[in-house]
Amino acid sequence: MRPLKLTMVAFGPYKDRQVIDFSQLEGHRLFVISGNTGAGKTTIFDAICFALYGRASGEDREDVRMLRSHFADDDTYTSVDLVFQAGQKTYRVFRQMKHRKAGNKTETGDKIELYELKDGEEFPCVERFVVSDVNEKIQQIIGLTKEQFSQIVMLPQGEFRKLLTSDTENKEEILRRIFQTGFYRQMQERMAQKRKQWMESLQLAQTEMDVHIKQVPAVLPRRENSALFAEWDLEHRSVKRLLEGLEQEQLYYEEQSAALTMQKETLENKLQTAEAALQHARALHQRFEELAQKSAKLTELEAAVPEMEAKKKRLAEAEQAERLRPYEENLRMAAELAERRRNEQAAARKELEEAEAALAQATAMLQAEEAKEALREEKGTAADCGAARRKPGSDSQTEAAREASFSGDCQGGATDG
Repeated sequence: MRPLKLTMVAFGPYKDRQVIDFSQLEGHRLFVISGNTGAGKTTIFDAICFALYGRASGEDREDVRMLRSHFADDDTYTSVDLVFQAGQKTYRVFRQMKHRKAGNKTETGDKIELYELKDGEEFPCVERFVVSDVNEKIQQIIGLTKEQFSQIVMLPQGEFRKLLTSDTENKEEILRRIFQTGFYRQMQERMAQKRKQWMESLQLAQTEMDVHIKQVPAVLPRRENSALFAEWDLEHRSVKRLLEGLEQEQLYYEEQSAALTMQKETLENKLQTAEAALQHARALHQRFEELAQKSAKLTELEAAVPEMEAKKKRLAEAEQAERLRPYEENLRMAAELAERRRNEQAAARKELEEAEAALAQATAMLQAEEAKEALREEKGTAADCGAARRKPGSDSQTEAAREASFSGDCQGGATDG
């Protein structure tokens, strides 16, 4: 990060607007800011830190309200405008401190802006000019936090003054705070702890190795011309030569294992050949058993041929009889129908005879009744005629006429009868 232009208003000892144009240094990257005590040298660094991070450069000025000039008017806001270069890009950040005016209950006036400068134009670097977004963007642009910036880029002037005026015993602590060496001290402590853990692991591994070495005679058989056991028999054993002997033993047993593996493969091949022959023999034996079973079954079937032929003949006769069954059923039904017709005819004949007898009887009864009725009518007519003749009080002509009339009626009725 390279500052190009710094503008301060009501900041520190500067009451009015102050502008520092670093671009006048051109290619001179090393320069000195000098002046009397209290002239405002540290204020320049505080202004740069305030513009970038909203805080002062030293630990003794953590309260940003201390950065406002005591000479500033109540209507003038404390602000810093910084144009700086990071990489190949140029930016401008503006940060204004809020303060409480006379008669107000709350602080007002805080403001922050961040732009990228291109061809004399300004382009906002964030969507919203809020403190959190701008601080995060500045940290991304510079690549340092405020603590890292103070440690690497800027030497805190107040801490350096303490170093110059302090005694020897306090200089170490002051230098530790100035250069932020607490991280390296923590790293040293962690490395010491790691070393302790590694030493403990080494001791444990050494003990484990001693245990394994002592188990060698019990695990490995003694061989002639074995470098391992030759070293083992010495009063003062060398771990290196013991390991070399173990490697030779390992090589020897690997060769033995390879030879045994080849022998095993040969035996396995023979075993596979024998198993294949055995499987073939078993398959052949099974086929012979199946042949014997099928031969016995054939003999049994041949013995059952006459019985099967008889059953076949009976089956054919049964099938033929089954084919004749519909005709037999039809014949039976026809006979039943004929018998039922004969019975119906006999019953009808009987009913006819009974009806004829009843008709003859009814006819005779009717004729007798008709004869009786005629007789009764004849008797009634005669009685009526006699009564008419005997009726008194009639003159002779009238009586003669009625008699003639009744005589005619009586005759007529008799004739009808």
